[in-house]
Amino acid sequence: MVKSVISLRSMRLGIDIERVLKEALKRGGEFADLYFEETLNTSILCEDNRIERVLTGRDVGVGLRVIFGLKTAYAYCNRIDMESLLELADTLSRIVASGEERSVGMLEGR
Repeated sequence: MVKSVISLRSMRLGIDIERVLKEALKRGGEFADLYFEETLNTSILCEDNRIERVLTGRDVGVGLRVIFGLKTAYAYCNRIDMESLLELADTLSRIVASGEERSVGMLEGR
């Protein structure tokens, strides 16, 4: 059985969390969870009592973890869309089936 807590962010993005978790567990595993992250950064550079530069940034991503036996498989991606999350879940599902314990990153350019 898959239990999920639906976030407003995932609903706005059209993410079916339950489907992603089921995909991650399809080849085994006792537990899977998703972690959504969004970080906003602002830096203000000052010289001689003047503001020289203001830098802003935004980092977004999602992590997916599957626990199987006493092992953990973890993968992350900086794209938050259904296609990317299902690919991430499938990758983890294959890792679980192989019995490996490892982390995988799937980063894409912005």
